[in-house]
Amino acid sequence: MIAEGPPAAVRDNAEVREAYLGHPPASAAPLMARPAHARRGLHLLRRRPDSRRRVLDHRGGETVCLLGRNGRGKTTTIKSILGLAPGARGASRSTGWISPGWPTHLIARGGIAWVPDNRRVFPTLTVERNLAMGLQSGHRPAGAPRWTLARVYQRFPILDRLKARTGEHLSGGEAQLVAIARALLMHPRLVLLDEPSQGLAPRIVEDIMAVIEEMRAERIAILLVEQNSAMALSLAQRAYVIDDGRIVHTASAAALAADAALTHRLLAV
Repeated sequence: MIAEGPPAAVRDNAEVREAYLGHPPASAAPLMARPAHARRGLHLLRRRPDSRRRVLDHRGGETVCLLGRNGRGKTTTIKSILGLAPGARGASRSTGWISPGWPTHLIARGGIAWVPDNRRVFPTLTVERNLAMGLQSGHRPAGAPRWTLARVYQRFPILDRLKARTGEHLSGGEAQLVAIARALLMHPRLVLLDEPSQGLAPRIVEDIMAVIEEMRAERIAILLVEQNSAMALSLAQRAYVIDDGRIVHTASAAALAADAALTHRLLAV
């Protein structure tokens, strides 16, 4: 229960208005008024029950990869950014454009888009309706080209051909393209890509890599979680390695890719 009492009191309750009308809390009011320098990066600090901390810095327009063995905390880190993991405080301690403790829908409105590992395409909606869910007019960096349905169909001709097909009849690769295109239609400042190449044919993986390069060219920040470390390191500028919920190594992506022995020690099963 959010609130109880006389109708007028319930109507004017801040939590009720936020839940049903989407009105942000008072702490969200200065979102777009904050200076530009305060909206350039992301700093995640998540306290764990055993007092260890997960610290991850992400600078505006940068591509960062998060690597690690299976089950070591990569997806949980993404969910922490989105405020979806138990104990998470939300996306940021110091960006200035997302506040700790914000609900997930406000974090998304603040410019963070998520491409989950299971795509989360609505099965009974058409491709076009799925894409329309991401349409958002705000957050586009000055001078950056606008992502529209027309541009998506131009960039992904296969989605134009499939736009009347429902999500339940898409292949894994087709669903992944829908999920990525839907994220781009939000004009995000930061895209969280969780295992984008998982289970896909090489041709689709190449297309996804090309899209990531285009996102980089448009100065969209990317946090890439990817089991294919060679692919991730070829796309990223910096790399983090996570183990049991802790960042155990950080380096430039090029430096980590060049050190085969270290990469094997950190990531080999």
